[in-house]
Amino acid sequence: TLRENRAAFGRYALRPRALRPVDALSTTCELFGNELALPVFASPAGVHSLVDDEGECATARACGRAGVLFGLSQHATVCIEDVAAAAPGAHRWFQSYLLKDRAATLDLVRRAVAAGYRGVFLTVDSVRFGFREVDARNNFCALPPPLTLANYVATPPGIGAAAWEAREHRAWDQNSEALFDTAASWDAVSWLREELDPSIPLVVK
Repeated sequence: TLRENRAAFGRYALRPRALRPVDALSTTCELFGNELALPVFASPAGVHSLVDDEGECATARACGRAGVLFGLSQHATVCIEDVAAAAPGAHRWFQSYLLKDRAATLDLVRRAVAAGYRGVFLTVDSVRFGFREVDARNNFCALPPPLTLANYVATPPGIGAAAWEAREHRAWDQNSEALFDTAASWDAVSWLREELDPSIPLVVK
């Protein structure tokens, strides 16, 4: 997959054009109802505190300054509300997984909406992870203390709780995947859409 993704970019090229009016160029666009300065957004990757002490707060503030959309991972190391407080003016969306505990799934999404997140990315392609050989080689089977998945402090995930700290398997994702609903179907998407206010966009990822 990584090789194909890299190759895909190689199939595109910029075509130079001359004698075209360039006196009123703009990179602004509307994406999912958000007016952005650039047609890009920061994908909702998790555990930012592994690389920066301020974690997702730093990323959200940077996106706010740049005028681009920021996606907060459910598996963030800073909780929903603290990221919102750190970047109140940013275009913030929340990324949700379908947990085995549906009540916990819904509570996390409702917390995000209450904190001013403008939409939800629903990740459906990460129910089972492949064996992460790099993580295993680096002995990354759990977050180093004191880091944790901050959103689960106020919303315990019920079934599979604290699986991300279990260290049962050699690679972290093989531990954290115990949280996810492996029987989820399009019915789950419909369920979440019905639970959300119609003004909140839901994008299946």
